[in-house]
Amino acid sequence: MKKSKWFNKQYILLSVSILLGLIVLIVGSSYAYYIVNITGNDDNNDVAVKTSNINLEISNVSGSLSLCKTYPISDTEGLSCTPYQFTLTNNTKTDLEYYLNLEYQTSAPEDTIKVAFATCDDENCTNPNYAISKLSEILDNNDTISSKYTGKLLTSGKIFGTGTSNKKTYSIILWIDSDSTYEDDTFNASISAITYTQTQDILSYTLSFDLENKATWTTDTCKSSDGYTINGTKCEKTIGVNESYGNLPSVTINGEDALWYSDNKLFNNKATTDTKYTMRQNTIYKSITNSALASHTFNYTGEEQIFTASVAGKYKLETWGAQGGDSLKDVVNGGIGGYGGYSAGVLELEHNQKIYVNVGGKGNTVTTPDTRINGGYNGGGAAVSADSYGTNAMGSGGGATHIATESGLLSIFNSNINALLIVAGGGGGSSYYRNSDAYYHYGFGGSAGGYIGGKSYNYYSSTIENMQANGGGQELSTISNSSNYNIGTFGKGSDATVYGSGGGGGYYGGDHVIVQGSGGGSGYIGNSLLIGKYMYCYNCTTSDVESTKTYTTTCAEETPTENCAKIGNGYARITLIS
Repeated sequence: MKKSKWFNKQYILLSVSILLGLIVLIVGSSYAYYIVNITGNDDNNDVAVKTSNINLEISNVSGSLSLCKTYPISDTEGLSCTPYQFTLTNNTKTDLEYYLNLEYQTSAPEDTIKVAFATCDDENCTNPNYAISKLSEILDNNDTISSKYTGKLLTSGKIFGTGTSNKKTYSIILWIDSDSTYEDDTFNASISAITYTQTQDILSYTLSFDLENKATWTTDTCKSSDGYTINGTKCEKTIGVNESYGNLPSVTINGEDALWYSDNKLFNNKATTDTKYTMRQNTIYKSITNSALASHTFNYTGEEQIFTASVAGKYKLETWGAQGGDSLKDVVNGGIGGYGGYSAGVLELEHNQKIYVNVGGKGNTVTTPDTRINGGYNGGGAAVSADSYGTNAMGSGGGATHIATESGLLSIFNSNINALLIVAGGGGGSSYYRNSDAYYHYGFGGSAGGYIGGKSYNYYSSTIENMQANGGGQELSTISNSSNYNIGTFGKGSDATVYGSGGGGGYYGGDHVIVQGSGGGSGYIGNSLLIGKYMYCYNCTTSDVESTKTYTTTCAEETPTENCAKIGNGYARITLIS
């Protein structure tokens, strides 16, 4: 069989499989397995682990996956038949590479069946551009999920995990070639989609013909001139994915020519039970250590940390910003610092590529009169306590957590934005000031945002005040820089200049209002290298735009939790996903 014109790439297999459209099953049912090779080498070690994980869906199905007619027809008539059309959707947030299989069961010889296949330009598949081939000309897929079905590879590609590119629609028509005299009404078929990652590269196939101890191979029957070598009872040949089988070996058993058989029917005539052939994929497994497969975590240290990619691949980046500093709390009043935000995205890294991680520190609390205290590491705004008249405590801003392709604190990337990969903002500091039993101010710091940081909530003698400090956004704030306000800047929460709390660090830092709690910093996922990116923040403003996609949550945990705001210091995690 020669390789189909639909394929021009090497096949890479690490599979999630969905079966749909079996004639004997209800249309629309699907099953999948996420298959991860955990070990292997050049000796075809096929150890794998399976867990249930449906992440591709075949939907929008129309037509019937069967022969157009049960008798031979021309290509023109075949193309006029009603096609079987379906849409393949990636329901995950991760980009998935895949190949698409036609699995079928028929008594008709493969060279009598014509296949017209097209990738559609739109979901309705209004003008499919069909490529026509005989079934025998399409490359076999020997990793089908339905063992009783023969598999053919129709196409391969990538489906993105977000945006409008997470769907692809296909159209297929099947008929009996007009040159054939064969008629068939037993053609059963299904479509399966198998995903793979870059943990293994399929370089070639090995054809292995086995005599099962009924005869012995000789150099005349297993010919080196045809590319074959003798291996015990087997005559074997390695072929590249772009090569055809060539001349097959021949041998006589008990005075009769042997006919080869296997699950994939190399020949369509009747085979003996004394011979068989197999075809296996020869793979080279990339050396991926357990440490590379594990998540790399980064706690707060107050210093920059470096991650080096041990293998080339796609890595999920997760960042949590730090909480703002608490004020002096009592049972009734007092405030807590705003929570840190969460940002995530997927980045492709080369082998040994370095990226730089700076994890934000929680804001501090100052109670000593007329004292300034710095904000949390990586951009938290400073707090200044009031004079000795009365009781007061001010929290400084929480630091942001960011990852970049170059070294440095967040604030330096204003002039080198392309090096900045991802940011999770820090929360604003809280405040408490009481000059008598009757009159007091207290404020809760605004939590970090995704798209926009949260505002502070401030009270005067239990009545909410209008002077709320804004959170940072995706650009510099336009708030008036009066004596009551200070503005957060790129990578830096605002500092208190008279007395009050500090703004949260972030892509843009949170603002400060005198005496009151301060705003939270914003997050950033705008780098075009990131895919499958999004942000979560506590009771925050949402966004549907891809570059600022933000979801609101009421989840806040001290332990780093996906899609949750962060209590305490910031955190980062980098995980190889393919």
